[in-house]
Amino acid sequence: MGARRQILLAFALAGAALVGVPQAHSQTSDPPPDPPLPPELVAAPPTSLHATMDYGARAGMEVSILGMGGRDAAHAVIRFKHTRDNAIAFCRDFVRNVTEDCVQENLAAESGFKEAITGNCDSGEFSDFQGGRYRFLGRNPKSGYFSDNKYIIKDLATGEIADGSEISRYSINMNVYRALCPARAPVDLDATIVGMEGRDTARAVVRLKHTREDAGHACQEYGTVRNVTEDCIREELARRTKDVIIADCLAGEFTDFYGNRYRVSVNTDPTYPAAKANITNLVTSALVDQFASDFKLRQPMPAYRALCPAHAPT
Repeated sequence: MGARRQILLAFALAGAALVGVPQAHSQTSDPPPDPPLPPELVAAPPTSLHATMDYGARAGMEVSILGMGGRDAAHAVIRFKHTRDNAIAFCRDFVRNVTEDCVQENLAAESGFKEAITGNCDSGEFSDFQGGRYRFLGRNPKSGYFSDNKYIIKDLATGEIADGSEISRYSINMNVYRALCPARAPVDLDATIVGMEGRDTARAVVRLKHTREDAGHACQEYGTVRNVTEDCIREELARRTKDVIIADCLAGEFTDFYGNRYRVSVNTDPTYPAAKANITNLVTSALVDQFASDFKLRQPMPAYRALCPAHAPT
């Protein structure tokens, strides 16, 4: 027998000896996936951008919207209910463990809600989820552009002005006011608005001018004031190619002042952290990362809110 045939025979015998011997699992193999949850512990996907509304600062603190009426008028109302799906969302997004005990505990903990939030958009008065009464009083002259209490919200029971902290419920109550009175609420856009037409229609238009101050704001990260360089201001002003932004609010399509075109749609993916709306760039088909800190990505939703306030997520 030649040397080559002897070598091949040796390999064959060795392979035969290993037949039936269990092989060790690779230490780098992926762990088995978690077993799927039973159907009763899976929340139904949202049906629209106005399907839910946040009542607290923690992930998953939401209620289901049952109906809206009289928005921007003297008798604005949004009816809601804290449902089992809402409790599942809290256990999924905040507790990160969906169990029947967690769902029941959350339902019991949030049993003090009213049936609706209401507002008088003429006077600025509105109620919250627990029935507390507040008044929106406009821009806070003592607050800076990036301050946590940019606007004045007064507690009508205590007379206290919200200081922007979580315990003062400033952010939640601003969202309540925006939901009840979307066309009267302030527009936070890093540009100077000089005119608006047809908001919330198929031909919404917002006319803008871009100042050095606007560019400076865009050069700062939200919530943290930083030194702004002259180069950043020049580059930012050069990027702002449009002084008009437009939208078809019925189709959910809109533009920003950088010349980009987007479409808004409901987000049915419960992956945390989940935005209520997806924003898709119509040229690249890419989803916008709404949680990015980069100021260049902060503009799409503020532009949509400026054009289509009653269509934007509550």
